[in-house]
Amino acid sequence: MSRIVPEAGATLAGVSFPAGVTVGINPWVAHQNTTVFGWDAHAWRPERWLEIKQEGHGADIERYSLAFGMGSRICFGKNLSFLEISKLMPQLLRTFEFILDEELQHAEWETQNRWFAKPQNFYGKVALRQQHILRK
Repeated sequence: MSRIVPEAGATLAGVSFPAGVTVGINPWVAHQNTTVFGWDAHAWRPERWLEIKQEGHGADIERYSLAFGMGSRICFGKNLSFLEISKLMPQLLRTFEFILDEELQHAEWETQNRWFAKPQNFYGKVALRQQHILRK
């Protein structure tokens, strides 16, 4: 989501940028904004979305959520992704168990951040759940 600084230059977050420079923001970094996403924005806490909507701040989150881009650069597969998440993910979690490698459970994760925050040296296993075997 890069933009080119206009002829007059620009100041963003207290930093001055000359005309013609390309600036942008990493969505992962933007989602660490505690003003929008709560004091624990850095933490994996999925229930935050339910709490925020109950408090009536759902529109704020939608406005600042950049997971699929924004405006003219929004991902055209966004709605297909939501469909996949709502149908495929529950079935995968019901059928399989996802196991994080023992060494990673207590280690600090390393990431490479570009457009996405990509975990480095991330290993785990996928196993068929026992109750799934019993039902068949």
